[in-house]
Amino acid sequence: MKKDFNHWAARAGMTAATLENMAGGNAARADFVTGVIEDLEGAYTPDGIGKWFARPRAQLGGKSPSEILSADWTPAQEQPQRVKALSLSLRGGR
Repeated sequence: MKKDFNHWAARAGMTAATLENMAGGNAARADFVTGVIEDLEGAYTPDGIGKWFARPRAQLGGKSPSEILSADWTPAQEQPQRVKALSLSLRGGR
């Protein structure tokens, strides 16, 4: 099933093209990125989620989540897992 990137982009304060680039036509990557967005929804507005993806993070070696998730990656790799850990840390008790 293809993700509705327009729907997810609205929820994340991003463009559909940005999300499609992160997913790279891969269902596992699309699921991973939308899972990160879901983690962040309780802590941020859609605009805040977009800013979260764009902001460089010390925990990611000075890279932003968008930089890591726009490269050639798989959900099991270390750097994407660090992105997921950051998003989960904001999820709290949900």
